[in-house]
Amino acid sequence: MIIVPMKPTPLIATIILTALISSCSSPRYIYSSSPPNAAYLKEKGDSKLAAYYSAGSYQTSPQDQDGYNRGFDVQAAYALTDHWAVTASLFNRKERDAYDQKRASLFNNSTINYQRNLFEIGGGYFTTLDQTKTVGVSLFGGMGFGKFRMYDTGLTVQLDPYDRFHNSQIRKMFIQPALTIMPGRYFRMMIVHRFSYVHYGDISTSYTNDERDYFKLTQIENRTRHFGETTLGLQSALPGANWMSIETSITLSTQPGIDYNWIRARGFNASIGLSFDIAKMLRR
Repeated sequence: MIIVPMKPTPLIATIILTALISSCSSPRYIYSSSPPNAAYLKEKGDSKLAAYYSAGSYQTSPQDQDGYNRGFDVQAAYALTDHWAVTASLFNRKERDAYDQKRASLFNNSTINYQRNLFEIGGGYFTTLDQTKTVGVSLFGGMGFGKFRMYDTGLTVQLDPYDRFHNSQIRKMFIQPALTIMPGRYFRMMIVHRFSYVHYGDISTSYTNDERDYFKLTQIENRTRHFGETTLGLQSALPGANWMSIETSITLSTQPGIDYNWIRARGFNASIGLSFDIAKMLRR
């Protein structure tokens, strides 16, 4: 049997078509993920105080190379008993996307600046599955309160300058099961999946009604959207100071389940920072 290789033309055509479709879309990002506040807890008195630098995906155009997505996260956790703990988190992001849309039906080009702030509190149950306390599981939940601001500037298709804003108050509910692997004193790993439900309320905006309909912003106004976030986290303690660790994580987020061309979530976030077990440090 002779196998005739497929000509590359259909594949190339598909790639070109996909690029053209993508270039005609200038979505607004309604959600940006963060590392989950899931600590490596084994027993009463274990604690965590951590700070991370975070960065994620963004859009940019050849005419504007200033796109970015960066910020910080501060997290704390404390084990009240051998199985119950409380958590608190602070989330901050500043983001910019740039689009050059000469075939767009609404704006010729756009630069969108985002600012997100969120404070979360939570609590939950944790336990280890073996006598050596190498493998643990946990189930945490909580709520968050914050703000989501979007400032949009550019040129219309008539080449007139424009500027728009869209601000909303954020209320968030989440639940997150986690698996932790703690084989030794200096290395740990976790896998976390967080179910987040975000409500966008108290909307103020200067987008016209037609523009809100076009960008599907009406699909979040005074509504709740669901996001699923899966995180792989790694922790490495410092020799001679095992109360201080370097932590890294990668988080992937699902989309909000509505028109993907115009309303999206940031699909990727990476974080790196330092984590301190204050209780362990004081015991030393």
